[in-house]
Amino acid sequence: MFKHGIKPEEVAAFGDGGNDRKMLELAGHSYTVANASDEIKKVARYIIQSNARDGVLNTIENILERGI
Repeated sequence: MFKHGIKPEEVAAFGDGGNDRKMLELAGHSYTVANASDEIKKVARYIIQSNARDGVLNTIENILERGI
């Protein structure tokens, strides 16, 4: 459990590089873009469209519309 009683399954995280690894490992819903490093692609639960195709924005919009 995270600070303030937030559960990992209630957290969505986005990352694309080595500095994001721990965050992606902790989040219940971890996303990385298609152009991320191979190391991070192995850690994230979901691979989304590249940042050139607005992958993070599109995914956030989907989460807000449909929920996680």
